Amino acid sequence: MDPPAPAPPPPPPPAPTHGILFEGGRFWVLHRRRDYGPFDYEWSQDFAGVELMYAGKKFGEYCSKDEIFADLKEFRLPAAVVDVATIVLGCLVFGVLNGLPEAERRQLVCDRLTSGGYERFAQFVIRPEPPLINRRDPRAS
Repeated sequence: MDPPAPAPPPPPPPAPTHGILFEGGRFWVLHRRRDYGPFDYEWSQDFAGVELMYAGKKFGEYCSKDEIFADLKEFRLPAAVVDVATIVLGCLVFGVLNGLPEAERRQLVCDRLTSGGYERFAQFVIRPEPPLINRRDPRAS
């Protein structure tokens, strides 16, 4: 009698339907198994503010706690994606400007998403930032 065949490997876990994918300082919002992004931020040329970016294009700027401009309408994103990206960017910019370590910034994101009713997005996938030469072209997404 032949020995029984080994059991097949377990299936991979199902892909999350909602969440945030962090890659270095930028991130994608996963909504209904589709990713939107990358969302990113960078210092303005005069280092007096922080520019907010979507897919490599500026959509807003943080000038001070009293002056924040942002408009994502041209990208026609789902409302939930806009809300979640706004929360995440706000937390990241706050964390950077206040010297919070990366882990505390992510905890702040999680807390704010949960308190805002977006707990389904509080699942994070964290990938290391690839070398500059290997980064995805945002126009290819």
